[in-house]
Amino acid sequence: MNLRRAAAVALVGWYLMVPPSISSLAASAKSKLSTYTNQTYRFSFRYPSDWTLKEGDPVKLSWGYLGPVENVLPNGITVAAVVVPYEPNGVDNFAPLFLSVSIDTTLAANDCNRFAPAHKQWAEPDPGSHPTTKIGAIWFTEAKDGSAGLGHQRSAKYYHVFKNRACYEFELGLVASSGMTEGDYDEKLRELKAILATVTIRPTTIAPR
Repeated sequence: MNLRRAAAVALVGWYLMVPPSISSLAASAKSKLSTYTNQTYRFSFRYPSDWTLKEGDPVKLSWGYLGPVENVLPNGITVAAVVVPYEPNGVDNFAPLFLSVSIDTTLAANDCNRFAPAHKQWAEPDPGSHPTTKIGAIWFTEAKDGSAGLGHQRSAKYYHVFKNRACYEFELGLVASSGMTEGDYDEKLRELKAILATVTIRPTTIAPR
């Protein structure tokens, strides 16, 4: 076997060993991946290196003309977020495409999994229900909402999981302009879900408030 063929075989072998979520994330982003680790709440995820990482207590993001980004946890604090690169539009903290992580240490497991977004007329599932979906290695409860105005529409999907005596919320957010097609929307959502699929949460003891 010559060196060129050996290298090709090795590359194929590496690709097959990489989880599909990570390989698709790298392919869609066409960039290197970085890893974010939060030592306090013991979670981590991988994201495209050219995205902007925001962290701190709390992280502030904006839907632009549609108002501030808010989590749906009663006492949630947004501790980290990654935002796609964008040209500034004059609105502070504008996040046209993002994944954010919020934590609420006051909720029990049932309350963490029983939630509805603030805009209930757009909410799915209905308040009181909490279907589960597996993304990556984690089973989440899932809900979504959205609103529109000034030629733009915001769409948010919320994924909750109860770990370490805390409720973890992963919010996937997208601001769509009037020219965005359904295919464009689905592609952007796949990018965000690829990041979500890399999430790991390690055991720890988080003292309740």
